[in-house]
This record gives sequence, structure tokens and C-alpha cells, in this order.
Amino acid sequence: MRPTSFPLTRMIFVVILLVCQAYLLIRILSYVRTKEKGKLLRILASTPFVLFNLPVFYLTFFRPSNSFMSVLIVWMFLSPFYVWQFSSLIIVLLILVGKIVGLPFAAVLKMLRVIPSRKEKLKRIGSSSKFQKFDQSRRAFVRTAFWGSTAYVVGSSAHGVFLRSKYERLEKTLLFPNLPRALNGLTIGLISDIHSGPYLSKDEIDEYVRVVNAWRPDIVFLPGDFVTIDPSEIYPVKESLRDLRAPLGVYGCLGNHEFYTGRPDDLTKELEDAGVRILRNENLRVRFNDTNFSLIGIDDLRHGDNFPAAMSGVQGDDFKILLCHKPYFFPRAAESAIDLVLSGHTHGGQVVFVKVGDFALAPATFVSPYVAGLYEMGRSQMYVSRGVGTIGVPFRINCPPEVTKLILIRT
Repeated sequence: MRPTSFPLTRMIFVVILLVCQAYLLIRILSYVRTKEKGKLLRILASTPFVLFNLPVFYLTFFRPSNSFMSVLIVWMFLSPFYVWQFSSLIIVLLILVGKIVGLPFAAVLKMLRVIPSRKEKLKRIGSSSKFQKFDQSRRAFVRTAFWGSTAYVVGSSAHGVFLRSKYERLEKTLLFPNLPRALNGLTIGLISDIHSGPYLSKDEIDEYVRVVNAWRPDIVFLPGDFVTIDPSEIYPVKESLRDLRAPLGVYGCLGNHEFYTGRPDDLTKELEDAGVRILRNENLRVRFNDTNFSLIGIDDLRHGDNFPAAMSGVQGDDFKILLCHKPYFFPRAAESAIDLVLSGHTHGGQVVFVKVGDFALAPATFVSPYVAGLYEMGRSQMYVSRGVGTIGVPFRINCPPEVTKLILIRT
């Protein structure tokens, strides 16, 4: 455990969390006072706000090591803390949305009260029995909606803690009319966004490796974010990935979190020591059934990516596969006649508030149109993995981790 740097973005986020907590506490204490429940109840109402905010300062100023963050500590202390903080943030956002929606109506009423004739009429309406009954019903509805939303948010968050490691084994068939006949049936094992750290144990990484090996893929791809923030987090990943097996090899690219450590070159060396060939703005040709295809990899976008260098020397008639951690690059890849892009980064949204069929409402959907699954643009396709790790909060809602087997088929 050691102090960490305190970037402005982290400070802003911590302030937002504390402001949300203070706002909720003030509202609850105000409600308790109006009910005249006594000093003891006010103390009891304040206690969880104090207890659940103490870890903020530790997690802000100190970086916990894997050895310190035992499974017991994570489950007993940090998971409830994250559920509380995340739920509080969403509840405050819901309250603000409600106030914004009601703002036009409140503004109209305020304007009408300025007009003397309308003011008197509003008073008569407000004192009528029908309006009083309606107002009581409205208040009851708002209370029920608020507590129902609160229960849903808290329950979903708590449930997401248990589902964090409940992964799916997906098998997807990708159809390409221009796939060389010799590549028909090529199988790919895909593991993305491992995010080694306190919330993903080596045993879990070993399990993902066993799943991929059991598929016996021809080739394995790992499109970035092996660690979370600490360079030492690479060691359990390294030990696990040593066991990956594929006749054509294991390949990867670097994600943004490798660069966040400040030591991407060192992490590249550790991964290559484990048998993972990291492609950094470069390409190579892989031979399968007497036919070559081009495999291209670029560093994380805005952290050293150099696509022109990566494409240097690529044969124009080769089938081309690009490893790019962030899916935002897809339009440019499609313009460059890349046949298949493999990405991660989004975690499929990780926290998906509503999911109906192919529609998903998550923070990630406001950042990128490419969140999870298969996308097509012209002759190009991109598969975005939900990954296996988490970031920010150690849980997933409506978005399980995935380990994926892709099969390329000529149509």
C-alpha cells in the first residue's frame, strides 16, 4: 500500500460522490426532523453515511496491492462500499432528472402566481378537497416511485457483485464472402480486458485460459487491458497466460491501462516472456492451410497508435485482421479494407440499466455506437468483446463477462 498520484479527474469524481452523499443525508435528516423522530434516529440515519464514506479516502490516496486485498476484505468491506456509492450516485441523478422534468411546470405556476387574478384562483384550487386528494395521491405515487427505483438500483448493484465473475462461453460464426477458401473454418479464441488486480484473482484467469484451451482454437487474440493500474498486476496474468495453447500462436495489443501504468514497454516484455506476441504498430503474416493472412496490431488510441506504420508492407490481397483495443477506430479500419477488427475496452457497458433484445441503455452507449457484439461496415466486420474484468466498480449489471470462440466461414 502506497500513496498514489492524485489527478484532477479523480479529485472531481471524489467531490461528486461526496456531494451526492451530503445531499442525500441532508434530505433524509430533513425528513426525520419533520417526523419528530428524535435525536437517536438522526444519529442512526447518519451512521451508514459515515461508515460507507470512510473507504473513499483510503481508495483515493492509496493504491491497494493484490496481497492486501484479500477476497474477505473485498467481499466484507469494499463490495458494500461500491454498492452504496454507486446506488447513491444513481439515486441523486434520478432525483435531479425528476426536478428537471418538473421545472417547466414549476416555472409556469410561478409565473401565474404573479398575476393577481390567477393567484387567487390558484389558491382556491389548492384549498379544494378534490385538489387535496389529488395532491395526496401524487405524493404517494412519487414516494412509491422513488423507493421502488431505489430498491431496484441497490438490488441490481448488489446482485451485480455476485454476477461479476459469472461469465458466458460464447461461440460466434462470422461470415465473409471474400474469405480465402483455405481459411474457411479458422477458429479464434478471444479474451479481452482482463484487468488483473484486487477484483480478479489468478484462479479466475486460469479458468478463462482452460476454457479457451478446451476449444482448441487455431489462434488466440488478447486485445488489451491486461492490468488495471499497477505494473505488478501483470505477474498473475503472465503466469496464467503461459498455459495458453494455439497452433498459430497467441497475439495481443496494448490497451489504455497498460499506458496508465507508465511502463508499457516493461509490460510488453513480461507478456512476450509468457508467449504472447504483442503487436505494437506492426504487422506479420500468419500461414494457415498453405495460405497467408495479415495480422495487424496497434497501440491504444491516443497513447502511441500509428496505423500507417502498422499497415506498412501489408499485402493488398491478404485477408486482414486488426487488433485494436478501442472499437472507436472501426470506421477508419473499414476505409482501409480491414476485413476483421477485434476490440474490447467497453466491457459491454459493464453497468447496463435496461436491456431489451438488442437495445441496451448504459453509460457506454452515450460514448460510442460500438459497445458489444458484431458490427458491419461495408466489407468489414468488428467484434467487440465484453471482456472478463471490471473497472471503476467491481460489479456488472445485465452485462456478464465473456470468453469467446469465433469461427470464420466463407459464404
